[in-house]
Amino acid sequence: ENYAALLNDGSFWNAVKVSMLYTFISVPIELVLGLGVALLLNRKFRGRYIAQAAILFPWALPTIINARIWAWMFHGQYGVINDMLVRLGILAKPYAFLAHSDTALAAMIFVTIWKTTSFMALILLASLSSIPDHLYEAARMDGASRWRQFRDITLPLLKPTILVALIFRTLPALQAFGLPFGLAGGGPGEATTTLVLYANDITFTRLNFGQGSAAATAITFIALGISLLYVTTLY
Repeated sequence: ENYAALLNDGSFWNAVKVSMLYTFISVPIELVLGLGVALLLNRKFRGRYIAQAAILFPWALPTIINARIWAWMFHGQYGVINDMLVRLGILAKPYAFLAHSDTALAAMIFVTIWKTTSFMALILLASLSSIPDHLYEAARMDGASRWRQFRDITLPLLKPTILVALIFRTLPALQAFGLPFGLAGGGPGEATTTLVLYANDITFTRLNFGQGSAAATAITFIALGISLLYVTTLY
């Protein structure tokens, strides 16, 4: 009965849609940007180690604090983002990004990309550092371009690490609670209500523990299915 009630609940399917959009838009972008940052930081330059430490700052911030900071920055009346966009002439007047359903989710995705790209970069940088230099030297002697070296040496050797990074980021994205809760409280309406926010509301606000447990089990199976898809595709 609990599972039947869950499947017939429109709010559940909305939470599935929000979580899927949030996960499968943010995680690939984080991977691409993180790989780019890792490739830059893997080069030898002055201040390299300071730069490596600096990129950890967004990821090191507690999620709820990060969410509140960005909520103030996105604020429609006194937010610094609105102020800059108006001064640059991009907006004619301040716009409440988090109060409109068509921009709230996009704002949440932007914040999570800003926060966790550095995490992706850190994981990939550790793997890049372990690739032997003599492979690239041999490729250069054979006349391989930078793109060919990246495609035929870097990417294949990074594939196991990319798999780990994808799983490590996808599972927290599916379990997102602190960011949507602190940023917009799941609103406006249900525009940023993720699966975990939905399960929390069902369980602790409506006190429907049976359906809440069913929702938690559904989240587990969704995460398991995505992880198996990653493993069969990339392993």
